[in-house]
Amino acid sequence: MCIIGGLLLYTRSMPLRIILFCMILLMFRGFLYSLSRGSYLAFIPGIIALIYFTKKEKLILTFILIAGSVLLAVFMPKMVRDRIVTTMVVSKDMEGLHIEWEESPRDRLDSWKMVLFERFPKSPLFGYGVGKYFIDSQIFRTLCEVGLVGLILFIWIFVRLFKMVKDVLDVDLVKNDRFSIGLTVGFLAGFVGLMVHAISTNTFIIIRIMEPFWFIAAIVLSLPDLLMEEKGTLEKVT
Repeated sequence: MCIIGGLLLYTRSMPLRIILFCMILLMFRGFLYSLSRGSYLAFIPGIIALIYFTKKEKLILTFILIAGSVLLAVFMPKMVRDRIVTTMVVSKDMEGLHIEWEESPRDRLDSWKMVLFERFPKSPLFGYGVGKYFIDSQIFRTLCEVGLVGLILFIWIFVRLFKMVKDVLDVDLVKNDRFSIGLTVGFLAGFVGLMVHAISTNTFIIIRIMEPFWFIAAIVLSLPDLLMEEKGTLEKVT
């Protein structure tokens, strides 16, 4: 959705804008009914990043985001609303009100505490090996499996990737090509969303996420060379 949003912001073709907008609507419906609270949470920084990195129509995009949020709050499907509301369970007894986490987030928090306070101290540098324990969080799973050394390298890879994509965004050839700038901005926004998503889910080992992610990352990083090659070919023709 972030990539399509980036392309939508920069294209001048009205038919293409309509197609892209309809695609976002279809994707958003599936996104809502995934009932993934981690995805709902990651969607917010993804959209904020899209507004931040785009060079145009920031005010319009912000207004659309606010209006869409209000409409979503009003017309949100009951299944989705119940999923969000039941994240925290409120109970009442003789002692008063008690607020507790629902079973799924409570189990996640318990597993993260176990990693930090039991498993990590026993093998802090290199961890226990891949697949030793199941932890539903890419960050905590990496820390448990390959230790502090592995987590530092994991973070370093994505910091380097983020900086490289930001450098692509500053290339004049990319700035002047609407498809390239839209794809790059959308990828950056989606990248931010996935990093937040990785806190609660094993995002970066899921094939259906990582295959398109690295494929599009390769395209984005190749854009300056591709545009330079295209420009050279056009100059030869003329």
